[in-house]
Amino acid sequence: MINHEVVDGTITIALFGEMDLASHDLLTTMLDTCVASTTGDIHLDCAELEFLDATSLSVLVRIHEELERDDRRLIVDRARPNISRVFQITGLDQLLHIREQAVVDEN
Repeated sequence: MINHEVVDGTITIALFGEMDLASHDLLTTMLDTCVASTTGDIHLDCAELEFLDATSLSVLVRIHEELERDDRRLIVDRARPNISRVFQITGLDQLLHIREQAVVDEN
């Protein structure tokens, strides 16, 4: 599931649950629309994201590259440790702008 909001010109897209082949089109459409309709950075709130597959990673890389051409950024906020690990394993932690990690309640 994907939700978005714009506050003071900054767009934040919240990703929930699993981003996989089943949600690929929704993720792609949402990000493409945000890139085309805004002029600033795009934030991804990943606090509730549980899974991210290769198709979703490829979308993030493409969007990152599009934004970089316009001196904009795709900023990943509050990624859970398992999602941060995916970024580390794939080397995307060196490409994407990753900020704080989410605090996960183990109870």
